[in-house]
Amino acid sequence: MSPSGRRGTTLVELMVALAISGAVVTASYGLLANAIRAEHHSRTARRAVLTVVGPRAQLSAWMRGATATPLAPFEGRHLAQGPLSLDELTFSVDDGGPTFPGPRRLHLWIDTDPATDAEGLIAEVSELRGTASILPETLSVAPGAIGLEARFGQFSRGAIRWTEAYGSSTTPPDVIALHLALGASADSQPASTLLALPIVTPVGLSAWH
Repeated sequence: MSPSGRRGTTLVELMVALAISGAVVTASYGLLANAIRAEHHSRTARRAVLTVVGPRAQLSAWMRGATATPLAPFEGRHLAQGPLSLDELTFSVDDGGPTFPGPRRLHLWIDTDPATDAEGLIAEVSELRGTASILPETLSVAPGAIGLEARFGQFSRGAIRWTEAYGSSTTPPDVIALHLALGASADSQPASTLLALPIVTPVGLSAWH
């Protein structure tokens, strides 16, 4: 075959390879776009369920199912900013419920930064896979909240001993009490009266029954 023939064959092969690569890239972008849309719809659905269930019911269910293990300890931190408590909780549950089924890791805190997308009482929910938490999702559970006071109770001789902070890698507290401080923007919300009431939940019960 002449040199010009070899060049023609190589050019054809290159064009075929480029065409195949273009088709693969196009298909990949299509799959990625579909995955992003599916995840967006899934997150939208979870937020809709949270709206229907209500912040109090969601928080109570999560706290009822709280666990503590060496890989996922229970941590309750007492923080303050002036007169407001800005406590934080981190714990795991065996089942996050209809919105987040399966084992989950939860981090609850108050976001006071106006530059962030979410505000109020924030829940960061992550899937648990062995020793690592993946796929975190951040939800604004109570947008009108400006403070979070948490107390942790342990049964002792027929009474409950309360503490402002708690940490254990083996045993969660027996009872968790949360009190949300609401800002002026929450006054017009129908659920604000209920949110202002303390949420006292025994731990270790079936979370979703």
